[in-house]
Amino acid sequence: MLRLPALGQCENLPDPKELLHDLLREASELSPRRRARLRIGPIVRLVTEYTQDFAPLRALPAFNTLEQDLRDAIAGNRWDER
Repeated sequence: MLRLPALGQCENLPDPKELLHDLLREASELSPRRRARLRIGPIVRLVTEYTQDFAPLRALPAFNTLEQDLRDAIAGNRWDER
């Protein structure tokens, strides 16, 4: 069983991205040798495809900032295309 941090602790982690990578490697259940060669980038991108509900993440200020930055970037790109 994966040991996920409590949602409220996520923003206090020193390197949340590295923790995500470690958890994905662990979840792969590969041997240590194969796990070391695992290309984690494509797997990380799949996380959003398999996440059905992002609502709990909206309790995190960093996630809200990310969403707003994405909205701003999309709005800016639409404006530039006109």
